[in-house]
Amino acid sequence: MRYWVVSPMAWRMDTTDEKLAEFLKIIEEKKIALVNWKKGESASGKRFSKEVEIGDLIIIAKGSNKKKKCYYAGIVDSNSRKYENVAEQCRSLRNFVNIKSINIPFSEKCTRGRTDNPGTIYELDPGNPHDKKVIDTVMNYINKNGDNKPMKEYAQLLFSHYQLILTGAPGTGKTYMAKEIARSNISEGSTTQLEFVQFHPSFDYTDFIEGLKPVKGANLNLVFELKNGIFKKFCRRAGVVERILFDTLKKEKNKKDISSSELKTCASELYIFLGDDEDGISFWKEWLENKKEERNVPISDLPKFFFIIDEINRADLSRVFGEIFYALEPDYRGVEGTVTTQYASLNTIETFFVDKTRKNDKFFIPSNVYIIGTMNDIDRSVESFDFALRRRFVWQEIKADEKCFETVMKDMNKKPFYEEALIRYKNLNDVIAKIEMLGESYNIGPAYFRKLDMYSNNGNADWDQFWNNHLELLLKEYLRSRKSITDDLNKLKAAYDNKNTQNNSDNS
Repeated sequence: MRYWVVSPMAWRMDTTDEKLAEFLKIIEEKKIALVNWKKGESASGKRFSKEVEIGDLIIIAKGSNKKKKCYYAGIVDSNSRKYENVAEQCRSLRNFVNIKSINIPFSEKCTRGRTDNPGTIYELDPGNPHDKKVIDTVMNYINKNGDNKPMKEYAQLLFSHYQLILTGAPGTGKTYMAKEIARSNISEGSTTQLEFVQFHPSFDYTDFIEGLKPVKGANLNLVFELKNGIFKKFCRRAGVVERILFDTLKKEKNKKDISSSELKTCASELYIFLGDDEDGISFWKEWLENKKEERNVPISDLPKFFFIIDEINRADLSRVFGEIFYALEPDYRGVEGTVTTQYASLNTIETFFVDKTRKNDKFFIPSNVYIIGTMNDIDRSVESFDFALRRRFVWQEIKADEKCFETVMKDMNKKPFYEEALIRYKNLNDVIAKIEMLGESYNIGPAYFRKLDMYSNNGNADWDQFWNNHLELLLKEYLRSRKSITDDLNKLKAAYDNKNTQNNSDNS
């Protein structure tokens, strides 16, 4: 991904306010960036059309960095084309945002900082810390306010329910979507606010919450000590403010604000409550420092933390979550949902949650922790537990449709095989959806088609090799219990090859 600043003035010969207003109106209505008004192809036009790639950031702004006037920003979503009789070059922008009202930290130390007229188009350098501040500010704003409707809708579901399951056919980009939801709501590049785990059949309570683990004791003897699991460690970090204030909050369960004196208490207790978690201490020290002048900070303003559970249905969930299933309920987040965990009496200064004396320690899921799970429709390893899950999670299906293909394959849309891959993908899934006992849940997700790059020679995909090595074997597994497996495979191969698709699907 590259980062560009593009002037809204598409042609240098007319720089009047009236012409600027005309261009800005077009840019906002059509959600585009444009250069080269009327005819002619300048060096800037060539750069705009040849170097800028789909997926790059464009900031539409004019003037020197001392007085930079910023208007719009977005992510490039099309190849270069002519826009009516106004511009020889234009690019469509997705996640288009109006940035006129936000403070974007352009300075003389940014790229082309001392130039009064930096040009129609130039590139920002993320290696320059001043450029990076500009990039981070704009990207954060785009992630939170851009017009990526599905992503925003999923995020709203998550924030209202605290837990979200993304389900659908394999290869539909569910894990990617989960990470994007998280990344769009945390500090740019933050690893402190995001944790990822993939469940598997042997994953249990001791891995997730806490348990006795073997360690070397004195004289190299093997002893067992209580160790926190990945989720409890994450909650200790994310909920450190609520943990420190636990005694106050449990007496006043409807408390909405944190006072300035309580913020000072939090700052002084960080090292005790986070121990050797250096990243967590650094993150919260900075946050508390930024809040120290405020009289009251709403609990709802605590920074969001995201815990992603990939393949959530592959583990025995009752064994993994144990008693904290209760605390997952939205009404029992924070102090409202305190529970005594199985090994609470064995807590040490390294493992305790809220009681430093460890006499009456409790656990709760902090109010700023959001959980995203992913699962495949056709791979429900713990089928009987789905109903318990459904009551505590909001569910969103990701379908293997054309929009999904565009999202998952967006960085490959310049490949020569892209358009044909989309046709074969749609044809194949249309037939899968109509085969008895399969249906849309068994559709082939677009992530499988990313492997086509491995079978591309000079841009030409080897469609048969891709079928033989990846798709056919998967489809045989889908169909192995059907007597008509040979006929079904022939229909699917014909659809994939774009041969008599309609007849084959009708006869399935």
